[in-house]
Amino acid sequence: MSAEDLIAHFTALAFPSDEVLIVITVVYGIMLITGVLGNILVCVVIARHPEMQTATNYYLFSLAIADVTTLLFGVIFELYHYWHKYPWELGVTVCKLRVFIPEATSNASVLTILAFSMERYLAICHPLVAYTMSGLKRALRIIIAVWLIGFVFALPYGFAADAKSFMEYPSESGKFLPELLHCNVYKSNYLLEMLPFEELSSVIFFFIPMAILIVLYTRIGLAIKRRVNVGETPTAQASKKAVIRMLTAVVTWFFICWAPLHLMRLFDRYLLEFELYEKSRNWLFIITGFSFFFNATINPILYNIMSAKYRKAFKNTLCGSSSSVDNKNETQTVEA
Repeated sequence: MSAEDLIAHFTALAFPSDEVLIVITVVYGIMLITGVLGNILVCVVIARHPEMQTATNYYLFSLAIADVTTLLFGVIFELYHYWHKYPWELGVTVCKLRVFIPEATSNASVLTILAFSMERYLAICHPLVAYTMSGLKRALRIIIAVWLIGFVFALPYGFAADAKSFMEYPSESGKFLPELLHCNVYKSNYLLEMLPFEELSSVIFFFIPMAILIVLYTRIGLAIKRRVNVGETPTAQASKKAVIRMLTAVVTWFFICWAPLHLMRLFDRYLLEFELYEKSRNWLFIITGFSFFFNATINPILYNIMSAKYRKAFKNTLCGSSSSVDNKNETQTVEA
């Protein structure tokens, strides 16, 4: 087969079809616009209302920054990859950034969710401990640590990302077709081959956090249930439950959205040669991309749906009002 025939063959295999590409582009475009605007508005709301500048909201501010960065770097390059799979023409540096930055910001998102979930757990289950540990400086230090850890654990993906041609032509000649240059994660040196960073990523940033969050929210739910019998007012009880619903919804959606990515990584590692997985991989890739970016879009929507304080603050910000958003129905200990 000639070089031209090989290039035509792999170009024809590029997935998906033009019709599916149009649908993906429209959906991604909607998620990009709504996600960026929604998360920026979260930041503006928190910045403009001093009474909302709490430790938990600092974490949510950090989460919004991570979501915006993920959308801006991820969606644009993902669409480029769909529409122009071969050859990659943006260079090795852009290829590495395309892989590294969404990986780093997603790591930071996971750790941020863990941080504000622990904040809520201490506030509700151990209020005296939370009081002694309270302070915005502590939250800022944790946020800085979260981002540093996220970036450090994303470094292997940045190093492994490269723009390379996968087709040697002629066979065993050491020459590769530049027309089939492709941006992907390649374990091109001995250290990367020995380092199981896919497994580490899934364990550290998916399975362990999910287990911790299940424990935290179970204990929070039990603590709220016990307080029904100790004389708290219905308003206070409703306030606590509303905040827990909001935070639980954020966490639940986060893991629903992230499960496809980590499962696909593990499948690529161990099940890639299975015929059923190989045939369905292209569709799984689409589902994974959608769920990944949908996670970055859904968080500000959840804040509005689940929190009266956020709804009021959003309305004040959109209307140009500077009035207080302090809500007597939301107590200090569960303020979101």
